[in-house]
Amino acid sequence: MNSDANTLRLNLPPEGIVKESERQVFWQTVTQVGACSERADGSPALGAFTAGLRPRLQSDVSTLRGAPTVRIRVSRLRLARLRSGLKRSFSILAVSLLLCLRGLQAAQSASLTEAQERFKKKETLLAMLAAQKAVEEDQNNPACHHLYGLILVELKQFSQAEAHLRKALSQDPMNGEYHYALGAMLLQEQLETSPGATPSAMTSQSPKSRREKETLELLERAVQLDPNHLKARLHLGRTYHGRNMSRLAFLQFKEIQKRDPKYPLAHYHLSAIHLSEGELDAAVKELHTEVALHPESASARLELADLLLHTGLPKQALEHLLASERADSTVPDVHFALGKAYRDLGDLDKAIEAVRKCVALSPQLPAAHHLLAELYEKKGDSKSARDEMGLFERLRTSIAAELAEAYRALDDK
Repeated sequence: MNSDANTLRLNLPPEGIVKESERQVFWQTVTQVGACSERADGSPALGAFTAGLRPRLQSDVSTLRGAPTVRIRVSRLRLARLRSGLKRSFSILAVSLLLCLRGLQAAQSASLTEAQERFKKKETLLAMLAAQKAVEEDQNNPACHHLYGLILVELKQFSQAEAHLRKALSQDPMNGEYHYALGAMLLQEQLETSPGATPSAMTSQSPKSRREKETLELLERAVQLDPNHLKARLHLGRTYHGRNMSRLAFLQFKEIQKRDPKYPLAHYHLSAIHLSEGELDAAVKELHTEVALHPESASARLELADLLLHTGLPKQALEHLLASERADSTVPDVHFALGKAYRDLGDLDKAIEAVRKCVALSPQLPAAHHLLAELYEKKGDSKSARDEMGLFERLRTSIAAELAEAYRALDDK
């Protein structure tokens, strides 16, 4: 722009360089942009100005052909309108484009949003239908595959879930949550399909061992990508501990405590590590902390009660066991521990009643029949004691045979 505020400078190359077709494209562009611009009150802005200006400019260009620069006298008012009109036109175009994109995004994510909301409400089957529709609508959206995979895991459809979780991960490999979701799914599948198997019983080349290795790598990568993904750290710590990598597990649980001192189950799993190292007092301390932070944790109370019974504190153990029973009376282990607590407190009738509840919930539990035989013997009921001991022996023999068969099958693989 020249220092003269009333002069608009258009720098044009010499004659012969500017083709007529290029000049027409220029005017078409200016006219279209100007036509888009209109004030909020309906009055014309750039459109009316350029419509009147175009013939004049074309005339000037024709008469001044060959000149490197064309000067056009423009009033201050028109120049101001030109500036504001250009700004307004681009603003309108930008807003229109943004609204258009948002509309498309809303249309694409409607099914995904419905699936997310239903999944949060635990409407699993309806969530699955919505997620399936979301995947069909947008095959290239990793969030759709991720959510659909999580819902399928909830429904125990592990094979299909794995396919969609792997798809999400392949589309967004730098997402820590996607690594965690696939790793957690593989871990859950392993626990539910072969709960009796142990890593040490498998060769490093077996398919199951390879999946366990992949599970560990996925969880490690999830933590690497997202250090604040505490759920991934918890699963990683548990996996380390299950593989007898206690030091690595300890570091993960301590890191969780550092980032969130009240995170659920962190102290619980630390107590398990201390217990495996023979550090009973440290294990009891961690469980006391877990229960203080999360009184609703029935599993923490149950473990703490077992340790208190082991250390000769049945009265304290009973308090935690009764709290666990109130929270969930369908857990066989709670009633089994109650039987031991009442036994240690000298109340044989309540002890027998508690253990019989355990047997009713889990008839194939050998230890429950053994404890009942002991209690009946103390009460003087020798016949019931012999019956329970007979059941214990048969169950123990059957379980030993099943375990032997399982290990032979693993060796054959």
